Amino acid sequence: MNELFAERRSKIANKVARLDYDHMKYEERKAMMTNADRETAIALLRRDGLMLKYAPDELRDDLEVVIAAVEQNNRAVSYLKSKKTVLAVVGRPSVPWALQHAAAEWKS
Repeated sequence: MNELFAERRSKIANKVARLDYDHMKYEERKAMMTNADRETAIALLRRDGLMLKYAPDELRDDLEVVIAAVEQNNRAVSYLKSKKTVLAVVGRPSVPWALQHAAAEWKS
C-alpha cells in the first residue's frame, strides 16, 4: 500500500515539475483547472490552492484534492462543496487555521 501511495505522489510531483505554472497567465491557469483530471488538479493546487474555486464539483468533494489546496492556502477552504469535506479537512494538523476561512454555515 505504501509503495502505491509513494508511486502516486511521485507521479503527481512529476506532473507539477512539467507544468510551467509560474509563467502561465491567470486565465490559462483557470482554464486548466476547469478541465483538470484529478492528478492535474492536485498538481495545480499544490502551487495555488485558491484555484480550487475553478475545479469541477466532483473534485471539490475529493478529500485528497481538497487537502492539497488547503495545505497550500488555508483560504481555499471557502470553496469546499460540503460540510463533510470541511470537517474532514479542518481537523488536520497541517491546516490549523483553515476553519477561520470556512463559510459560516459550515462552522456550526
